[in-house]
Amino acid sequence: MLSSSSESKPSLYESLFLQICQNCTAVLCCRMAPLQKAQIVKMVKNSKGSPITLSIGDGANDVSMILEAHVGIGIKGKEGRQAVRNSDYAIPKLKHLKKLLLAHGHLYYVRIAHLVQYFFYKNLCFILPQFLYQFFCGYSQQPLYDAAYLTMYNICFTSMPILAYSLLEQHIGIEDLLDNATLYRDVAKNAMLQWWPFLYWTLLGVFQGLLFFFGVRYLFSNPALQDNGQVFGNWSYGTIVFTVLVFTVTLKLAMDTRHWTWINHFVIWGSLAFYVFFSFFWGGIIWPFIRHQRLYFVFANMLGSVSAWLVIILLILLSLLPEILLAVFRKNHGSHARQTSTVTPLTYKHLSEHDRQSGPNGQH
Repeated sequence: MLSSSSESKPSLYESLFLQICQNCTAVLCCRMAPLQKAQIVKMVKNSKGSPITLSIGDGANDVSMILEAHVGIGIKGKEGRQAVRNSDYAIPKLKHLKKLLLAHGHLYYVRIAHLVQYFFYKNLCFILPQFLYQFFCGYSQQPLYDAAYLTMYNICFTSMPILAYSLLEQHIGIEDLLDNATLYRDVAKNAMLQWWPFLYWTLLGVFQGLLFFFGVRYLFSNPALQDNGQVFGNWSYGTIVFTVLVFTVTLKLAMDTRHWTWINHFVIWGSLAFYVFFSFFWGGIIWPFIRHQRLYFVFANMLGSVSAWLVIILLILLSLLPEILLAVFRKNHGSHARQTSTVTPLTYKHLSEHDRQSGPNGQH
């Protein structure tokens, strides 16, 4: 009985110490051994709510603490480089911690969150028309897109714009992020990677995928699509759907971009130009190493139809209409959203624009 009581005392003291720490704004622990530092971090990391921990140190005695935390930051100081070598991030001075967290931490969170959800969205738009096509081709496993399009969609046509976005995007200026620390508090709650933003991206992808497929199918209900009375075939159908798809997902990313550089312009408009050039080049030459060349002059013949031009432009505009209306809604209701204490996925982008024009106190 005495042994069980003595064994429960350390856990009791640890629980009381953790409760005291959680009720304090800051806790200062002095003259601690390296192992004790790591135990403090582990205690907080394993507490209720699983908080994200960060450790900062400049010497070898801080290595255990740095390795124990979720994020370890080493300061390159006079005590050697052991802390820097074992950390996730290294800074030359402690004053750089503010910019590392409030600016770079905020921006990279927004970039990565947008990158992940955009990949789900653009691939949902890509595969949904192919899935729907099986109900209209007798379940014959006939592909809607050409093999070259299937291969190059994620490799060439839509990869570079989102890569540039995830590296260069600054939806809020760095100076504004440093002056307004509450913006970091909003993203620290993981506001952009919750179920509601994911559901929004999913519904947008489903809506656009349905619009791509059935919009082009409605066009093909016309028995004569060309001036000479000829009709388009299966590969023309898939090429029109794919053209609308590539332009829509790329222009969607262009609408989300707030910080434009020459690299963004080059990869976004260059990707669209490369798709058009590749389609002409791939279908305009008889390739001797291909037994069945399905897209021979399909793209050029498709663009010779006024109906095809009309449906491509119309479907792109209709697909982007929800984003356009949402941007107008955010602009008109931004002042009301600014007074709320929480940031929802639908108002976050507008608040970013507002804070970019505001000072530390929210005044113009």
